[in-house]
Amino acid sequence: MFIIGVKKCGTSDLFFRTAMHPDFAHPGFKEAQWFARRRFTKDKSMADFSAYISMFDKAANKVYKGAELMPHESFTNQRTITGEASPSNLHLNSHWQTLPGNENADEPRYVILDYIHHILPAAKIIITFRDPIDRLYSDYFHEFGTLQNRNDVGPAHFHEVVTEGIDLYRKCFEHRTVRSCAYDHSLYDTTKMQVQLGIYYIYWQELTRLFSRDNILVLQNKDMKYKERTMKMVYNFLGLRELTAVEMQSVVKSQEQYIRKASYKEKGPMLKETRELLTEFYQPFNEKMAELTGDSQFLYMDTS
Repeated sequence: MFIIGVKKCGTSDLFFRTAMHPDFAHPGFKEAQWFARRRFTKDKSMADFSAYISMFDKAANKVYKGAELMPHESFTNQRTITGEASPSNLHLNSHWQTLPGNENADEPRYVILDYIHHILPAAKIIITFRDPIDRLYSDYFHEFGTLQNRNDVGPAHFHEVVTEGIDLYRKCFEHRTVRSCAYDHSLYDTTKMQVQLGIYYIYWQELTRLFSRDNILVLQNKDMKYKERTMKMVYNFLGLRELTAVEMQSVVKSQEQYIRKASYKEKGPMLKETRELLTEFYQPFNEKMAELTGDSQFLYMDTS
């Protein structure tokens, strides 16, 4: 199984609670980061797919120990599942031009999801969303505060970066398709803001052209307010047994795995004009996503 994203929509906490199920074979990490990052590093030993497989040795041992011997000395384990949660598998296609089949293309013919589907066409895919405006604000503090360690992060600087980012993408849309602009990594490099990641319908179209809808579970970040109901849904989707009341309480009551830093909370909400700017930018894309999914939640009209 893959928790495929979306970045800053609660993937860490979702993976943590999913992996608490006794029949989940934990690989020892949340994010393999192989498809989007590690195979493109200077470490040539990571370039081969066997490097990705070997990352699941720990999980494989648990799967093997729980397996049943079948005729002809083969083994089967239909009870245990393993997986990872690299949001980059969904959105970080910065190397798409180097992938076979994408030569001389203006936008990718093949993205990371194509590779995952080619290898594991029956994989279970979980994807969680939130209002793209709130997602971007959270991502901003991660990018500029945590990764860049800037001391000027806050609503005013966020407004500056958002204004520049939206202007870049609108200019791109004038001459190219939305999909082409979304996969143009140079636009991100200019601002270091993943504005395009909130154009959810682009990534949804990639996902649904490859995987059966029955193999995709869609969640909203706010669903984790109702942990027991949501985790029952997740375990059922993955074909895992129903937990006892005691087991479920352990899952529900465990501490949150990602809490926004207090220092960032003290910065306060984004400026009203920033939210208005982002609402205008994302609204047509939200409407497209709601139309494609038949789910009005993607309009994000309820801000409660």
